[in-house]
Amino acid sequence: MDITPNDIENNLQEYDNFMSLPPQYSGARASRFVVLPVPFEATTSYRSGAADGPKALLEASWQVELFDAELGKRAFEAGIHTSRKADRRVRRADAMYKTVRRETAAALDHGQIPVVLGGEHTVTVPAVHAALERYPELSVLQLDAHADLRDSFEGTPWSHACAMRRILALADRPPRIVQTGLRSMCTEEWNLSRRSRSVTSFLAKDNMSGKAPAHKILSALSRDVYVTIDLDAFDPSEMPGVGTPEPGGLTWAWVNDLLGLVAAKRNIVGFDIVELCPIEGQNISEFFAAKLTYRIMGLMV
Repeated sequence: MDITPNDIENNLQEYDNFMSLPPQYSGARASRFVVLPVPFEATTSYRSGAADGPKALLEASWQVELFDAELGKRAFEAGIHTSRKADRRVRRADAMYKTVRRETAAALDHGQIPVVLGGEHTVTVPAVHAALERYPELSVLQLDAHADLRDSFEGTPWSHACAMRRILALADRPPRIVQTGLRSMCTEEWNLSRRSRSVTSFLAKDNMSGKAPAHKILSALSRDVYVTIDLDAFDPSEMPGVGTPEPGGLTWAWVNDLLGLVAAKRNIVGFDIVELCPIEGQNISEFFAAKLTYRIMGLMV
Protein backbone atom coordinates (compact mmCIF):
# COMPACT_ATOMS: atom_id res chain seq x y z
CA MET A 1 0.00 0.00 0.00
CA ASP A 2 1.27 3.45 -0.88
CA ILE A 3 2.36 5.75 1.91
CA THR A 4 0.24 8.90 1.95
CA PRO A 5 1.72 12.39 2.35
CA ASN A 6 0.08 12.63 5.77
CA ASP A 7 1.74 9.36 6.80
CA ILE A 8 5.11 10.81 5.83
CA GLU A 9 4.53 14.06 7.71
CA ASN A 10 3.61 12.33 10.95
CA ASN A 11 6.20 9.56 11.06
CA LEU A 12 9.96 9.99 11.13
CA GLN A 13 11.43 8.16 8.15
CA GLU A 14 14.77 6.39 7.89
CA TYR A 15 15.70 6.94 4.26
CA ASP A 16 19.19 8.21 3.52
CA ASN A 17 18.21 10.97 1.09
CA PHE A 18 17.15 14.62 1.08
CA MET A 19 14.10 15.02 3.37
CA SER A 20 14.24 11.25 4.15
CA LEU A 21 11.63 10.38 1.54
CA PRO A 22 10.35 6.88 0.71
CA PRO A 23 10.78 5.50 -2.83
CA GLN A 24 7.28 6.68 -3.76
CA TYR A 25 8.50 10.30 -3.62
CA SER A 26 12.19 9.90 -4.46
CA GLY A 27 12.36 7.87 -7.66
CA ALA A 28 15.14 8.67 -10.12
CA ARG A 29 12.97 9.38 -13.14
CA ALA A 30 9.60 10.44 -11.72
CA SER A 31 10.98 13.16 -9.43
CA ARG A 32 10.85 16.85 -10.32
CA PHE A 33 14.12 17.59 -8.50
CA VAL A 34 17.44 15.75 -8.55
CA VAL A 35 19.67 16.55 -5.58
CA LEU A 36 23.36 16.07 -6.34
CA PRO A 37 25.68 16.19 -3.29
CA VAL A 38 29.21 17.16 -4.34
CA PRO A 39 31.68 17.16 -1.39
CA PHE A 40 34.46 18.82 -3.39
CA GLU A 41 37.02 20.91 -1.52
CA ALA A 42 40.45 21.62 -2.95
CA THR A 43 41.14 25.36 -2.68
CA THR A 44 39.92 26.46 0.74
CA SER A 45 41.48 29.83 1.58
CA TYR A 46 40.25 30.43 5.15
CA ARG A 47 38.25 27.93 7.24
CA SER A 48 38.03 24.43 5.81
CA GLY A 49 35.04 22.10 5.99
CA ALA A 50 33.11 22.63 2.76
CA ALA A 51 33.52 18.94 1.93
CA ASP A 52 31.43 18.16 5.01
CA GLY A 53 28.62 20.44 3.87
CA PRO A 54 26.54 18.10 1.68
CA LYS A 55 26.32 15.33 4.27
CA ALA A 56 25.45 17.78 7.06
CA LEU A 57 22.78 19.44 4.92
CA LEU A 58 21.19 16.12 3.97
CA GLU A 59 21.05 14.96 7.58
CA ALA A 60 19.63 18.31 8.72
CA SER A 61 16.90 18.03 6.08
CA TRP A 62 15.41 15.13 8.02
CA GLN A 63 14.31 17.68 10.63
CA VAL A 64 12.72 20.13 8.18
CA GLU A 65 8.92 20.05 8.15
CA LEU A 66 7.58 18.56 4.92
CA PHE A 67 4.72 21.07 4.91
CA ASP A 68 5.94 24.62 4.37
CA ALA A 69 3.55 26.78 6.36
CA GLU A 70 4.70 30.03 4.74
CA LEU A 71 4.05 28.69 1.25
CA GLY A 72 1.15 26.39 2.08
CA LYS A 73 2.83 23.61 0.05
CA ARG A 74 4.37 20.17 0.33
CA ALA A 75 7.09 20.37 -2.28
CA PHE A 76 8.13 16.75 -1.77
CA GLU A 77 4.96 15.60 -3.55
CA ALA A 78 6.62 16.72 -6.80
CA GLY A 79 9.33 14.14 -6.13
CA ILE A 80 12.90 14.70 -4.90
CA HIS A 81 15.55 12.20 -5.94
CA THR A 82 18.98 12.18 -4.31
CA SER A 83 21.73 11.01 -6.66
CA ARG A 84 25.00 9.71 -5.20
CA LYS A 85 26.89 9.71 -8.49
CA ALA A 86 29.06 12.69 -7.51
CA ASP A 87 29.03 12.01 -3.76
CA ARG A 88 32.68 11.12 -3.35
CA ARG A 89 35.62 13.18 -2.21
CA VAL A 90 38.07 13.97 -4.99
CA ARG A 91 40.84 16.56 -5.04
CA ARG A 92 41.09 16.98 -8.80
CA ALA A 93 38.84 19.64 -10.29
CA ASP A 94 38.74 17.91 -13.67
CA ALA A 95 37.32 14.71 -12.19
CA MET A 96 34.66 16.64 -10.29
CA TYR A 97 33.87 18.76 -13.35
CA LYS A 98 33.25 15.78 -15.61
CA THR A 99 30.87 14.11 -13.16
CA VAL A 100 28.87 17.20 -12.21
CA ARG A 101 28.49 18.32 -15.81
CA ARG A 102 27.31 14.84 -16.85
CA GLU A 103 24.82 14.42 -14.02
CA THR A 104 23.45 17.96 -14.35
CA ALA A 105 22.98 17.37 -18.07
CA ALA A 106 21.19 14.09 -17.42
CA ALA A 107 18.72 15.76 -15.07
CA LEU A 108 18.03 18.60 -17.51
CA ASP A 109 17.57 16.18 -20.41
CA HIS A 110 14.91 14.35 -18.40
CA GLY A 111 13.04 17.59 -17.70
CA GLN A 112 14.19 17.69 -14.08
CA ILE A 113 15.65 20.44 -11.91
CA PRO A 114 19.24 19.78 -10.83
CA VAL A 115 20.04 20.84 -7.25
CA VAL A 116 23.78 20.78 -6.58
CA LEU A 117 24.96 20.76 -2.97
CA GLY A 118 28.57 21.84 -2.44
CA GLY A 119 31.27 21.70 -1.57
CA GLU A 120 33.21 24.76 -2.60
CA HIS A 121 31.90 27.20 -5.19
CA THR A 122 33.91 25.60 -8.00
CA VAL A 123 31.15 22.96 -8.30
CA THR A 124 28.89 25.60 -9.85
CA VAL A 125 30.96 25.89 -13.04
CA PRO A 126 30.21 22.45 -14.55
CA ALA A 127 26.55 22.71 -13.56
CA VAL A 128 26.23 26.04 -15.36
CA HIS A 129 28.16 24.58 -18.31
CA ALA A 130 25.54 21.85 -18.72
CA ALA A 131 22.68 24.34 -18.36
CA LEU A 132 24.21 26.79 -20.84
CA GLU A 133 24.45 24.06 -23.48
CA ARG A 134 20.68 23.63 -23.21
CA TYR A 135 19.69 27.24 -22.53
CA PRO A 136 21.93 29.50 -24.66
CA GLU A 137 20.23 32.65 -23.32
CA LEU A 138 20.94 31.61 -19.73
CA SER A 139 21.69 34.08 -16.96
CA VAL A 140 23.23 33.24 -13.60
CA LEU A 141 21.87 34.77 -10.41
CA GLN A 142 24.72 34.69 -7.89
CA LEU A 143 24.06 35.36 -4.20
CA ASP A 144 27.47 35.77 -2.61
CA ALA A 145 29.56 37.93 -0.31
CA HIS A 146 32.41 37.68 -2.82
CA ALA A 147 32.50 38.35 -6.55
CA ASP A 148 34.57 35.23 -7.40
CA LEU A 149 35.81 36.98 -10.54
CA ARG A 150 39.57 36.57 -10.06
CA ASP A 151 41.34 35.02 -13.01
CA SER A 152 43.59 33.06 -10.65
CA PHE A 153 43.97 32.78 -6.89
CA GLU A 154 46.78 31.15 -4.93
CA GLY A 155 48.23 29.76 -8.14
CA THR A 156 45.15 28.14 -9.66
CA PRO A 157 42.39 29.34 -12.00
CA TRP A 158 40.12 26.69 -10.46
CA SER A 159 39.97 28.28 -7.02
CA HIS A 160 36.58 28.89 -5.45
CA ALA A 161 37.52 32.57 -5.79
CA CYS A 162 37.52 32.20 -9.60
CA ALA A 163 34.20 30.40 -10.15
CA MET A 164 32.36 33.23 -11.92
CA ARG A 165 35.41 34.08 -14.03
CA ARG A 166 35.44 30.50 -15.29
CA ILE A 167 31.74 30.78 -16.14
CA LEU A 168 32.48 33.86 -18.23
CA ALA A 169 34.92 31.73 -20.24
CA LEU A 170 32.44 28.93 -21.00
CA ALA A 171 31.33 30.33 -24.36
CA ASP A 172 32.04 33.08 -26.86
CA ARG A 173 28.76 34.54 -25.69
CA PRO A 174 28.85 33.89 -21.95
CA PRO A 175 25.81 33.89 -19.70
CA ARG A 176 24.96 37.14 -17.96
CA ILE A 177 26.00 36.98 -14.33
CA VAL A 178 23.89 39.02 -11.91
CA GLN A 179 25.60 39.27 -8.52
CA THR A 180 23.90 40.34 -5.33
CA GLY A 181 24.85 40.41 -1.66
CA LEU A 182 28.44 41.48 -2.37
CA ARG A 183 30.65 42.88 0.40
CA SER A 184 34.15 41.94 -0.71
CA MET A 185 35.99 42.43 -4.03
CA CYS A 186 39.60 42.88 -5.08
CA THR A 187 40.61 45.62 -7.52
CA GLU A 188 40.70 43.17 -10.45
CA GLU A 189 37.13 42.06 -9.73
CA TRP A 190 35.90 45.61 -9.19
CA ASN A 191 37.25 46.74 -12.53
CA LEU A 192 35.97 43.69 -14.40
CA SER A 193 32.47 44.03 -12.96
CA ARG A 194 32.31 47.60 -14.25
CA ARG A 195 33.69 47.08 -17.72
CA SER A 196 32.13 43.73 -18.59
CA ARG A 197 28.74 43.77 -20.28
CA SER A 198 28.19 40.25 -18.95
CA VAL A 199 28.36 41.14 -15.24
CA THR A 200 25.91 43.17 -13.17
CA SER A 201 26.85 43.59 -9.51
CA PHE A 202 24.87 44.77 -6.48
CA LEU A 203 26.30 45.38 -3.01
CA ALA A 204 24.53 43.94 0.01
CA LYS A 205 24.27 47.37 1.63
CA ASP A 206 22.29 48.56 -1.40
CA ASN A 207 20.10 45.46 -1.33
CA MET A 208 19.24 45.94 2.32
CA SER A 209 18.77 49.72 2.12
CA GLY A 210 16.34 49.49 -0.79
CA LYS A 211 18.71 51.11 -3.29
CA ALA A 212 18.98 47.79 -5.15
CA PRO A 213 15.60 46.11 -4.54
CA ALA A 214 14.55 42.69 -5.79
CA HIS A 215 12.72 44.00 -8.86
CA LYS A 216 15.90 45.73 -10.04
CA ILE A 217 17.78 42.45 -9.83
CA LEU A 218 14.96 40.66 -11.62
CA SER A 219 15.09 43.10 -14.52
CA ALA A 220 18.74 42.19 -15.16
CA LEU A 221 17.93 38.49 -15.60
CA SER A 222 17.01 36.73 -18.82
CA ARG A 223 14.08 34.33 -19.04
CA ASP A 224 16.10 31.21 -18.12
CA VAL A 225 18.03 31.45 -14.86
CA TYR A 226 20.46 29.28 -12.94
CA VAL A 227 20.66 30.30 -9.27
CA THR A 228 23.87 29.82 -7.29
CA ILE A 229 23.89 30.58 -3.58
CA ASP A 230 27.13 30.83 -1.67
CA LEU A 231 25.87 30.77 1.90
CA ASP A 232 28.22 33.57 2.92
CA ALA A 233 25.80 35.85 1.06
CA PHE A 234 23.82 35.78 4.30
CA ASP A 235 24.78 37.79 7.33
CA PRO A 236 26.92 35.64 9.65
CA SER A 237 24.49 36.32 12.49
CA GLU A 238 22.06 34.09 10.57
CA MET A 239 24.51 31.81 8.74
CA PRO A 240 27.78 31.42 10.69
CA GLY A 241 28.86 28.10 9.17
CA VAL A 242 30.74 29.27 6.08
CA GLY A 243 34.39 29.26 5.09
CA THR A 244 34.81 33.00 4.49
CA PRO A 245 32.23 34.99 6.50
CA GLU A 246 31.70 38.70 5.88
CA PRO A 247 29.71 41.12 8.07
CA GLY A 248 26.77 43.07 6.71
CA GLY A 249 25.07 40.34 4.70
CA LEU A 250 21.62 39.52 3.40
CA THR A 251 18.78 38.23 5.56
CA TRP A 252 16.62 35.12 5.24
CA ALA A 253 13.53 37.23 4.67
CA TRP A 254 15.08 39.42 1.96
CA VAL A 255 16.48 36.43 0.05
CA ASN A 256 13.14 34.63 0.26
CA ASP A 257 11.39 37.64 -1.25
CA LEU A 258 13.96 37.83 -4.06
CA LEU A 259 13.81 34.13 -4.88
CA GLY A 260 10.03 34.15 -4.74
CA LEU A 261 9.97 36.93 -7.31
CA VAL A 262 12.49 35.16 -9.56
CA ALA A 263 10.61 31.86 -9.34
CA ALA A 264 7.35 33.59 -10.27
CA LYS A 265 8.69 35.71 -13.13
CA ARG A 266 11.54 33.64 -14.59
CA ASN A 267 12.30 30.01 -15.44
CA ILE A 268 14.74 28.63 -12.87
CA VAL A 269 16.43 25.71 -14.64
CA GLY A 270 18.61 24.64 -11.71
CA PHE A 271 20.23 25.87 -8.53
CA ASP A 272 22.98 25.13 -6.07
CA ILE A 273 23.77 25.73 -2.40
CA VAL A 274 27.51 25.89 -1.74
CA GLU A 275 30.22 26.66 0.83
CA LEU A 276 28.44 25.25 3.89
CA CYS A 277 31.10 24.57 6.55
CA PRO A 278 29.44 22.97 9.59
CA ILE A 279 30.55 24.19 13.00
CA GLU A 280 31.13 21.49 15.60
CA GLY A 281 28.61 21.66 18.42
CA GLN A 282 26.07 23.67 16.39
CA ASN A 283 23.40 22.73 13.87
CA ILE A 284 21.91 26.10 12.92
CA SER A 285 23.89 26.48 9.68
CA GLU A 286 23.12 23.08 8.18
CA PHE A 287 19.45 23.35 9.16
CA PHE A 288 19.31 26.83 7.62
CA ALA A 289 20.83 25.47 4.40
CA ALA A 290 18.49 22.48 4.29
CA LYS A 291 15.41 24.62 4.83
CA LEU A 292 16.60 27.08 2.18
CA THR A 293 17.00 24.22 -0.31
CA TYR A 294 13.49 22.94 0.40
CA ARG A 295 12.07 26.48 0.36
CA ILE A 296 13.41 27.08 -3.15
CA MET A 297 11.82 23.84 -4.30
CA GLY A 298 8.54 25.00 -2.80
CA LEU A 299 8.78 28.30 -4.65
CA MET A 300 9.20 26.39 -7.91
CA VAL A 301 6.27 23.96 -7.68
